[in-house]
Amino acid sequence: FEIKSTVVRTLAEIRNEEALPALMRLIRSKNLLRPAALNRLKVEVMNSLSNYPADSVWRLFGELSASDHDELANLVQASLKNTQDKP
Repeated sequence: FEIKSTVVRTLAEIRNEEALPALMRLIRSKNLLRPAALNRLKVEVMNSLSNYPADSVWRLFGELSASDHDELANLVQASLKNTQDKP
């Protein structure tokens, strides 16, 4: 988890938009063996999305806000607010 989490944070710091499709695949994925670890990583990805340019993540936010995963949907709302507040 720590290595993957570090990669997610690093990609967000450098604002690598090419990583967004892979991050979305990760958010959509399911893991029957280790769901708790995957959910923690999904939360990390969601928190990192506010570092990307708003126009790159709006469509992703819309898709995720319709998610049936309550924690992710709540994080989308927070990320939307953070993205709107950035210059």
